[in-house]
Amino acid sequence: MPPEYETQVKKAEANYRKRTEHYERLLARRNELLAGRERAPEEDRVVKLLNEAKIREQNRLAMVKKDKGLKYFIRNRRLFTAIAVVLVLSFLFFEWILPGTHLRKSGLLDGKSSETTGSVTPVTEKEYKTYDGMSEDRMLWDHLMEHFHDNKVAVIGVMCNLKAESRFEAGNLEDYNNDLWSIDDDAYTKKVNEKAIDKKDFLESRNRDDTNGYYNENDQWVNTDGGYGYAQYTAYEKKRDLYQFAEQWFAPGGPGDGYRFNIGDPEMQTAFVVNLLTSDEFSDMDYMIRDADTIVDACYIWLKYYEKPYDPYGDDYYTLAFERAAAACEIERNCTGVVDVSKDYEVYEEE
Repeated sequence: MPPEYETQVKKAEANYRKRTEHYERLLARRNELLAGRERAPEEDRVVKLLNEAKIREQNRLAMVKKDKGLKYFIRNRRLFTAIAVVLVLSFLFFEWILPGTHLRKSGLLDGKSSETTGSVTPVTEKEYKTYDGMSEDRMLWDHLMEHFHDNKVAVIGVMCNLKAESRFEAGNLEDYNNDLWSIDDDAYTKKVNEKAIDKKDFLESRNRDDTNGYYNENDQWVNTDGGYGYAQYTAYEKKRDLYQFAEQWFAPGGPGDGYRFNIGDPEMQTAFVVNLLTSDEFSDMDYMIRDADTIVDACYIWLKYYEKPYDPYGDDYYTLAFERAAAACEIERNCTGVVDVSKDYEVYEEE
């Protein structure tokens, strides 16, 4: 027997004792007053009523003892009614605030019925944003020219590095990993976007004890674990910043709101490059690139203070900067159609 049921029975028994004792006292008192004389009809009626009240108390106690579980719960009509009202209101509340509920789909919450609205239009999946007629290098050029206030030395210096790293392909996976993982750039990007490769797997650990890599002959650590994007972001912090920037970009209210999440989106990654140049962490580097006298200098500053890639020459990126700056003419010609020979650019003449 449940504890709450035992409590109710004990309470009913106590009430029964109190009431029956009271009725018995009333009857005894009346019998004393009427002793020795004949009772009037109305007095007999009072005695009858008292006896009936005593019987009702007996029946009530018997009913409490007989009822169990749900029957007793239902007989407590006030409690049952209150709980039912709370459940109904809770159901309606959650139907109202949650998307895709039965009432919302039927149109009842909007004052519409399925008869007037017809079949429910299925929610279409967002599409990837497309850029017909706009090349990625031109998109980078335009945004960087705006950021650097038409300073071609700074713009080309940054773009020489991006071309060497990714060939201006935002969805570019490091070539080494294409072969290592037997996957092309498009397939890898699609898996990241669809979470088949989740965020943790995309970022991966970048501690030397955990990552894939080796020391070369110059005692430099060569990381071989999945560079990605315009600057072949490989270090954990840089890939994390890129991924979080993409999440905010495609979030509701973001510039990419309305389109599917795409880690290889060119416009998003172009904005990410500009964003890191304006960040507090790399503001000094941004000023140095603006003040660079030659494209080689601008290339070197980006290499040394931001990208910090593997240096095959082991001379603190000097040779690598000259090597990358050789693409300056090609970049300007592709982005503008002309080459400004009036400027004294270092390593700028065509071969």
